[in-house]
Amino acid sequence: MVKEGLVITSAMVIIFTTFLNLSSVALMGSALFLIIYTGVNFAHLKVHKETNANKYIIWLAILGCLFALTVLVYYQIYNSPLTIELLVTVVTAVFLIEFIYRKYTKRALKKRKIS
Repeated sequence: MVKEGLVITSAMVIIFTTFLNLSSVALMGSALFLIIYTGVNFAHLKVHKETNANKYIIWLAILGCLFALTVLVYYQIYNSPLTIELLVTVVTAVFLIEFIYRKYTKRALKKRKIS
């Protein structure tokens, strides 16, 4: 079982909790959760017919996540701009690391079998 992601995530959490106050760590966690959950909702939108889900409710969930993220970022810009800078850095680093890792290991996403 591949555990690189767990090790990288743990290292990042240790670094952030060492250098940031608990409020900033919690806000970064909330922002990252909202970003991930927005992605999950977009993925659900692609398979909404298979799951018999209402696409309008999925869109409502996407908009709700994006609205909450916008409010969170707006609040942080005025209270702790460093947290926003770190959030952008982390999100950029995550995508960059994933890109490099996939290129280096030649690992690809598996196609879903539709039944």
